[in-house]
Amino acid sequence: MFKAYRIRNLCGWLPLLGFMVILVTSLVRQNHYRCFYYNHYVWSWIIVIALQFHARPVKITGYTITNVCILLFQIGYRVQLSIKSQYPSQVKVVEVSPHLALVEFPNSLLSEVPKVPGAHVRVTKYHRNPIRRYLKALLPYYHPYTLASLPLDRYQRMIIRKSTFKFTNNTQYIICGSYDPHLSFIQQQESVQLPSAATDFTISKLHVTAKRILVVIGGSAILFTLPLVRVMNYHGIPVKVVWVIKDFRDIIILKYFDGYIHGDDFEIFVTGDSYIREPLSPLPYGESSSTVPHSYGAIGDNDDNDFEGKLLESDDLNHENQQETVEIDLNNDGDSTEDEDNGECLRHDSFVSGIHPIGDDIDDEYDDNPSTTEEDEIDFNEIDFSDTLTPISKVPDTSLLRQVSRKSSMSEPFTPQIFPYSSETTRKEIKDFQRTIKKLKLLNKIYKGRPILNYKYFNWCVNQGFTQCTGPVLDDHNNLVCCKLVAKQAGIDNEIADLDKVWVISAGPEGLVSNVRVWARENGFNFHEESFSM
Repeated sequence: MFKAYRIRNLCGWLPLLGFMVILVTSLVRQNHYRCFYYNHYVWSWIIVIALQFHARPVKITGYTITNVCILLFQIGYRVQLSIKSQYPSQVKVVEVSPHLALVEFPNSLLSEVPKVPGAHVRVTKYHRNPIRRYLKALLPYYHPYTLASLPLDRYQRMIIRKSTFKFTNNTQYIICGSYDPHLSFIQQQESVQLPSAATDFTISKLHVTAKRILVVIGGSAILFTLPLVRVMNYHGIPVKVVWVIKDFRDIIILKYFDGYIHGDDFEIFVTGDSYIREPLSPLPYGESSSTVPHSYGAIGDNDDNDFEGKLLESDDLNHENQQETVEIDLNNDGDSTEDEDNGECLRHDSFVSGIHPIGDDIDDEYDDNPSTTEEDEIDFNEIDFSDTLTPISKVPDTSLLRQVSRKSSMSEPFTPQIFPYSSETTRKEIKDFQRTIKKLKLLNKIYKGRPILNYKYFNWCVNQGFTQCTGPVLDDHNNLVCCKLVAKQAGIDNEIADLDKVWVISAGPEGLVSNVRVWARENGFNFHEESFSM
C-alpha cells in the first residue's frame, strides 16, 4: 500500500487525470472554449513531464525531449510570427452597428504575407506587465480573426462581432500571423515567372479551378467572403453570395468595401425585425457614446462559424445563431413551379409599389447634419415592443404581404420601418442603411426571412439560372420584361457538365452550415466549410 504513494507512482496518476480532464472539457468545448483551451494546454505539459518520472523500467527520455522540443518550438514560432503595434492608435476600431465593428491596421503588422484570400490572424492585447506577457507566451490564448482584405491593400481590415474579447481604440495589440486557409479550388502558380521585386501577393498568380461558386454565409462570416469575391471577379468566375443576418444594420459594414461589392453577386436575407427597438432605459455606462469607448470582440465559432473556436457564448448569441440559418428543398424539379414563377416579377413590382419609400422625410434633416453621433449599443433583446407598435402609413399594406407570403418560391422584399416616435439615432441609422444599399446597388437584393435552397439555386450552380426576383428589368430591346427572362434571352442555358468544378461554400452558425452541407452533397456539388480552431 505504501508503494502507491511513492512519487514515481503518483506521477502515473497525473497523466491519467490529465487525459480525463481533457476528455471531459472537450465535450463542452463548443460553449466553454476558454476552459477547454487552458486545461488542454496546461495538462499537455504536465503529462509530458510526469510520464518521464513514472515510466519504468524502460527510460523514455528521448520521447520526453522530443515532446518538450515540440512544445517549445510552438512557443518560439508563435513569438517569431507576433508583432506588437508600435503605438496605441495603430489599430483603429470603427463602430458600424450594435453587433459589428470594423478593425483596421497597417500591413506592417503582418509578419507573414497571405498567399490566398481568406487568411486569418490571431490577436491578443499587449500587457505592460512583463509577467503577464510571459504567461501569454506560455499560454497563448489568442483570438483568431479572418482578414476581410487582400495583402495588396494598404490596410488590413477585420469585421468583428461583439463578444468576450474587447477591442477598443487607443490600445496596443499583438498580432500573430497570418495563416492561410486550405482552399482546394485556389492554388498559387509558382511557375509564373515574375521579376524578383514582385514577390508579394498578386491576384494574377492565383490559379482558380472552380467554374462557379455559391457562397452561403451567416452573420460576420461575410469577412471571409469579401476577399474571395474580389479574386473570383478578377478571374471572371461567377459567384453568388447568400448572406443571412439578423439585424439589417449589419449591412452598413459593406460601405467600407465600396468598389469591391457588385449588387448582382449578393442576396441578403434579414431574419430579424424590420424596425429598430428604441431604448427605454439610460445607457449602460451612464454616459454618451462620445465619452465611452466602444468595444467589440471575437467571433464565436466558425463564423461564427468563421471559422473559429467559440469563446464563452451568451444566450443572445445562441438565439441569434438559430435565426441566421437557411432552409433546404432537395426537390430540384422546377417544372411544377414554373407557372408559379411566371408572375413573380409582377407580384414583386406590385409589392414594391405599395411600399412608401421611407427615409425621404429624413433626407433634408440629416443631409445638413451628417455628423450626428450614435448612441451606445443596447441589448434590444431585453426590451419587448410587441405591445407598443402601432400601424403607420409607412408600413407596407398587409394584403400585399399576404399575397407575397402565399408563394414560397418568392422572397418578400425587406423594407425597414420608421415610426413617429423613432429617435434621431434610429433615423440616422436607417438613413445610413439606405445610402449604403443605394450606393452598392443592393436595393432589390435584400429580402425578409430565411432563404430556401431549392431548384433555383441548383439551376444557378449548373448554369446562369434564376434565383430571386428583383423586379421587371429592361432587355436589350428596351422592353420591360421579367428579370428571369433576361438570362434566357441571352441564350445562356448550357449546363456545366463537370460538377466537380462547382463549389458550394458555407460559413456561419452551425445550423446554417449543416443545412448547406446536406444540400450541396445531395446535389453532387463540392462543399467547403470555412473554419479553424486553435
